[in-house]
Amino acid sequence: TVTCEFTVQDTGIGMSPEFAQRLFMPFERENTSTVSKVQGTGLGMAITKSFVDKMGGTIEVKTQKGQGTALTMRLCFQTAVPDERSDPETEKEVEDCKAAHGGLSPVGYLDALGVLGSDVIAAHCEALSEDDIEILGRRKVNCVHNINSNAKLASGFRFKWKELTEAGANVCLGTDGAASSNNLDMLEAMKTAAYFQKAWREDPSALPLRELLDLATVNGAKAMGVNTGRIEEGCDADIQIIDTDSTFFLSPGPFLANFIYSAHSDCISSLISGGKFVMRDRKVDAEREILEGGRAQLKIIENYIKH
Repeated sequence: TVTCEFTVQDTGIGMSPEFAQRLFMPFERENTSTVSKVQGTGLGMAITKSFVDKMGGTIEVKTQKGQGTALTMRLCFQTAVPDERSDPETEKEVEDCKAAHGGLSPVGYLDALGVLGSDVIAAHCEALSEDDIEILGRRKVNCVHNINSNAKLASGFRFKWKELTEAGANVCLGTDGAASSNNLDMLEAMKTAAYFQKAWREDPSALPLRELLDLATVNGAKAMGVNTGRIEEGCDADIQIIDTDSTFFLSPGPFLANFIYSAHSDCISSLISGGKFVMRDRKVDAEREILEGGRAQLKIIENYIKH
């Protein structure tokens, strides 16, 4: 194994020792005043800490008021694992891989290297053969369907969720990045996934809503190694509160049908993460400051590109 150490340091305002202990908690702010111009932690540091923990690494913070902050992350990597992706998105990627690796598809090549397993998250998985599906299922790989991105880029839409599930893979739903999926709206992705499955299979009963909901919740949680996606004792308290007092829910049909096929994400009135409200009545704490901070970062990037 090889241990890599990454340090990010600034010369900013620094933090108090008390706040440094809460740095990796979501949506924490050192100054809780609503007029504070200092942004909070958001979700970035909490997600980073979660990934580092799952990779068996460490992350530490050194800070001093008025002098800045340094974050150091240490991760161990297996040197035998090559830098390859388990995400055949197009037929051309498959053909290029076969030409370079003795006729092996991306899935077959990664399996030959011993890379595939239940700790692997494979994005897209569009251009799959029957052998690929068997391998992914046997290795219990987490296969992520990104229908909005794939449809926009014309890279595929015949995702074999049913075949992968029956083979033993853990099938999840994702959005891909903002460059190809724009609004990163999971509810929109659920609707689009259902429509495309019904269309290309020529079966209006394809991808039942309960199974679609699992793709977007419990299966994704399993892939990430977090205990959520279900509202039951012992699970993390991650909850969406849906406002059904709208025209989208007037139909006497099932709630899931109205929620997925009729409603939009603005029907989600409140969001609880880890037992803590991160959005209440469509309002996020310090939302204006977050937006201003985002615009400021975009200006920095734009200026960097220009020069």
